[in-house]
Parts: sequence; structure tokens; C-alpha cells
Amino acid sequence: MNNFFATLLKDNPESPFWNEYVRVAAHAGHADEALNLVRTTSETKDLSRARRAELKGLLPTALLANDDVEAGIAELRRSVTNQEPPSLRGNYDSYSTSEFGQPALLIARIGKLLDQKEWVAEGIAAARKKLEDNTDPETRYGSNPELELADFLSDLGRGPEAEDVLLKALSKAVPKGQAAPRNFNPYGSGGGQPAATILSELVKVYHAAARFEDVLRLLDDAEYWGVKDLAELQDIGAYGFSSYHFAGHHSVATPLSFYAASALAKTGRKKEAASILNHLFERQPGLDRLYELLLELEPANPVAQLDELFAQDPFEERPLIWKAHWLRTHGKLEEAEGAARKAIAIDPSDGEEGPGDRMRAYSELAEIRAARGDTKEADFLRSAVAAIRESEMADRLHEAGLLKRAVKMYQDSLTHFADAYCIQSRLAVQLADLGLHEQAEEHYRRAYELMPESFGRVESHCFGCERAFEGERAQGIAEKVFTQLAQKTPNKPQVHYLLGYLREEQERPKEALDHYRQAVKLDPDYLNAWNKISETSTKAVVPAAERDAVVFNLIRLDPRRRHVSYTFNTVSDLATLWVRIAEAKASAPPPATLYPLAASKVKVEKKSKETRTPEEMQMVEQLYFLRQEQGSITPAMAVTQNGFIRAGAGLISNSIMELE
Repeated sequence: MNNFFATLLKDNPESPFWNEYVRVAAHAGHADEALNLVRTTSETKDLSRARRAELKGLLPTALLANDDVEAGIAELRRSVTNQEPPSLRGNYDSYSTSEFGQPALLIARIGKLLDQKEWVAEGIAAARKKLEDNTDPETRYGSNPELELADFLSDLGRGPEAEDVLLKALSKAVPKGQAAPRNFNPYGSGGGQPAATILSELVKVYHAAARFEDVLRLLDDAEYWGVKDLAELQDIGAYGFSSYHFAGHHSVATPLSFYAASALAKTGRKKEAASILNHLFERQPGLDRLYELLLELEPANPVAQLDELFAQDPFEERPLIWKAHWLRTHGKLEEAEGAARKAIAIDPSDGEEGPGDRMRAYSELAEIRAARGDTKEADFLRSAVAAIRESEMADRLHEAGLLKRAVKMYQDSLTHFADAYCIQSRLAVQLADLGLHEQAEEHYRRAYELMPESFGRVESHCFGCERAFEGERAQGIAEKVFTQLAQKTPNKPQVHYLLGYLREEQERPKEALDHYRQAVKLDPDYLNAWNKISETSTKAVVPAAERDAVVFNLIRLDPRRRHVSYTFNTVSDLATLWVRIAEAKASAPPPATLYPLAASKVKVEKKSKETRTPEEMQMVEQLYFLRQEQGSITPAMAVTQNGFIRAGAGLISNSIMELE
């Protein structure tokens, strides 16, 4: 493939295969040759302007992937100087640096990763200059350069500079004069940065700087939130943070309402804070920030509320983790250990959490075991957490395009904890991407051996592990490992679940169903296995009674649909559906108000319904339907969502129309 692409692109440089060539060349060990061809071709006089820009954009990407960092930075620097930003949005995951946006900020981010302070300063200065030079917000539609830069500055602890960037962006986003133009939309459909998004980022900056009074002042006094109440921003889901984290990381976004609740708590308004917090627990029970705030609001004894939260959702381990933390810090070590071990059993890999929060239960258990005198297990658990933290740093390097350096760090992280299936898995994937298949096989095999013990009833894949069964080589190894495990431990449901997962990847849905059925037979509360049966049954013939049983078990195990998604479209036993929904622990309906946005409310109410633009009317309708969906599902609503009922209603409607 390398030779084919090299010959093709030498003869026809306008061919649209340069991204693929750079990737394949790196895998084949010919990265230097690819770089030379990209360089020489980019200087060809008769090359089109678009293709030349693409090739210039590929240079830093290829150099960084080859760990030629100084040269990569030099190319990024040249692109900034020439005012010709490279397109860093490759068509392949291993080399994509698109999440870093503009090249100037990419220089700064790489500088932070590699502790090169001069690159950080240089990148920030160049990014600010670029923003100052570009005064037309329409040319930046769809990107967020101000927000990216402000978020980066805030993470560096340079809050005043972040504030300055955002205030300038806000002055461009809000309409000038007393009356808003017809095309103004606070949600951003009119071009440029949406004012509410900038205000949200400003809230985050103030919160990070412990300027809690300013957080509340912004909520109270800013006019351009575009809605009357914080509940409406929460429902529309457009203003969660963690938007500018590294690509690929699973992350539980921190919503705007958390910052409001935290600021209220810090300023003594604890009752209002608790009200918002209770709503957030309903919406995002996997967010660790909420439990930190709960312990701040209820320092004396939060155990009762934590137990209640766990009772509402036995597949969410966060209440148990924070219960263990509180019990440990109050000297109740035996109870704390029981809670921590129970949390680990629910989801051993903890892959749905973002960097810094993942493996929190293991960290807590390590402290408990150390306090109980078991330094050996405490050290083992700390090593496991250290390995994950190092692999998270490797993720950042990988996503910055520093591929070879990332692979080396993945390998180093295994020296801390070789039994981490997720590190073994992602290392195998990265080695396979580099064409080092024999080395990859060893790590694939170990990852598959570790998986059954790393999966709970609601396993969550960590970043990089979703591709663990990709390709014939990997699938062949998995086949051998899982088959042997099934013979050795035939009563372990996770083994059958993994065999089903593998059969799905092999496009053998009937066999996958058989393995998933065996998993739920061994463990009737295996939520993800039931969910897999539901998904796979769309690819194979399944009796109506079994389809119904699958839905009824999903309702039983996850009535609030927090962990899995299911519908009532194909249920045939509507009477039982009605009863099961009526018996389920329904979620609380979303509140009509969380925190009034006083100045924004006044501005919104000034605009009558007749003066709303079509875009604003569409937003109102969208908000209405979102709130309806987030409310408690009733038996009647479930039945009306059924495909048979909808079809029957359609027939009746058509008959009435014919009679008329």
C-alpha cells in the first residue's frame, strides 16, 4: 500500500489520498520518505492552492506522529506566521489533532504536555493575536477559538487573561444597540459565538478562580442567556463544560447548574444549592463533583442520602464510593471497605469516568487497607491507579499526535500494573496501528484474559478499548482465549457475554444471541447482557414472548434508562407493559424552575411571541419536547409509543378521513 500510494501521488499529486499515504507510510516504517514527498510536492508551482494547503497541514501531523517534535513545532510556527493555518483534521484516528483547533493553540498545548514553557507562551501569544486580527465572527462560524483559548488559560491558572478573552468575545456576540436584529439568536445560529455559551464559559472561569459572588452576579445580571431560568439551559443541554478536553476521553460533563449550586453553597445559600443538587443527582448521578458538593452541604452525616441514591440506581457505583470515603474519614474502616469493594464489583473497569476520576474506588480502597495495616494490598491498589493515571497522560500525548511517544508511555504504565486490561488493550491497538502485529498479539491475548474479571453487570469500555476486537488477528486471539475460558469457567456469565460480543463483531448475530442468553441465564440481573440481546434481536428472528421478556427485564433493572436505551415499539403484551411501567421506580419530573436568570428573564419577556424569529420558535418547541421526554414515563405514554398501537391509530385516522 505504501508503494502504491507513493507512486500514485508522485504521478498525480492532486489525488485526494495524502492523508491515507502519511498514515500507511508511518505504519510501514517509511515516515521519512512520506515527509520528503509531502515537502517537495507542496513546493510544486503548478499544484492547486487547496492541495498545497492540505499538504502544508499534513507536515506537522506527520512530524509529530514520527516523534520529530521540534520539526513539527517549527511547521506549526510557520503556518501561524504565514497566516495559513494547516488542516489538522486527518481522516484517521491515530494522527488526528483536530481537537486542538488552531495551530497556535496546538503549540501551547504540546508545550504544556512536554513542560516546554516557552512553547506555551508562544502559542498563547499567537492565538491571541489571531483572534485580534480576525474581527469578523462569521469567518469563525462553527469553531470556538475564544472558548478554547479561555479554557486553556483557565486550566493554567491564568483566570484574568481568560476573562479578558471571553469579555471581548461577548462584546462581539451580543447585538449592538437596544433592539436585537432579526437574525440574532442567543444559541448561536446567527453566526459567531453564541452569547450564552460565552457566558457559561465565563461562569466556569469565575468558579475556578473562587469568585463565587461573580458567578451569581453573572447569572443574575447578564441579559443574553436567552432564557428565563437555569432549568431551561440545563434541559437544552448546550452549555455543559468539558467541551475542550482531549478527544476520545470518556467524560461526564459538568453542567452549568453545578457551578450555580456550588457558588450558592459557598456564599451561604445552602438551601437553594441543595435544591439544584437534588435535581442534578436525578440527571447526572455519575458526576463526582456532585458528591463533593453533597459532603460539603451535609458534612455531619450524608450516608442516608447516599444510601437513598444507590437504592434508586443499583448500577451507579458513585454513591458507594463517596459513602466509603466519608466512612473512612470518620474512622469506620470496616464499613468503608465493604462499600468500596461493592462499588468495584459493579463496574471494575470504571471506564465511563474521565481522567482523574476513573478508579476512584481503588484509590479509596487503597487508603482503607493502609489504615487497616495491609500495606501490601494498599501498594498494589495504588500501583493500579498509578498505571491508569500514566495511561491517561499517554492518551493526551496520543491525541496530540505524539504517537510513538504515547505508545512508549503505555508500555511504561504496565510496569505499575500489568493486570489492567484497558492498558493492555489500547497498547495492542496502538501497536497494531504501527504495523507491529507480533508485539500486539501478546497484549491482545493478555487483555482478553483479563476482561472477564474486569467486567461487571454494566461494564464501560475505557478510551481505546472499543477497538479491542477489530481485525481478523485480534478476533482469532479472542476466539481462542474466550473458548478456553468458557471450558474452564462455564458458569461465569462474563465469559459468555464476551463470546457474544465477539460473535457480533464477526457478524454472527444468531450465535451472539445464544451466548447472551446463557449470560442472563447465569445472572438474571446482568443488565448489559439483556441490553445486548435487545440490540442483537434486530438482526435475527426472536419470538415475540422473548422480545417482551427482554424489555420487561430492562424496565426492571433500569427503569430510568440511565445506563441502557430501549423502546416499547415491538412489545406485544401491552397489559403487562402497563403493569411493569406502573411498578417501576420512575424518575422525578424535571422542575419548572432551578434558578431564575433575572435580567435575562426581563429581556425575554419583553419580546412577544409575534416578534420571535423562526429559529427562536424552533428552539421553544425543541425545549418543550425535551422536557416532555425527560419527565416520568407513564403506562399510557409507554403504550402509545408501541408500534402496534401507532399503526392501529393510523388505520383509524385514515378510516375517519375516508368517511369524511
